[in-house]
Amino acid sequence: MAFCDNKISNYRKLLILVGLKTKLNEISQELAEYKSVRNRMYVTELEQENDWLRGKLEKYDAVIEKNALRSFLERQKKKSLDRGSR
Repeated sequence: MAFCDNKISNYRKLLILVGLKTKLNEISQELAEYKSVRNRMYVTELEQENDWLRGKLEKYDAVIEKNALRSFLERQKKKSLDRGSR
């Protein structure tokens, strides 16, 4: 009788284990879907910020060109590079 009880106990444990593995797989798939959506949202947010920054850069470039400041800025850049290499 003890042998049968032990077998039944092992069988129950096995069923519980199989059930837990199934739940774990389901939760893992759900988490993967969540991460995928979150990453897509994050990428979209980054693309929007990138577009905004590019627009701002274009405006700065337009002001620099309009006021003929390019040569002044290049000289300033060279001076700062020379100071940094010392």
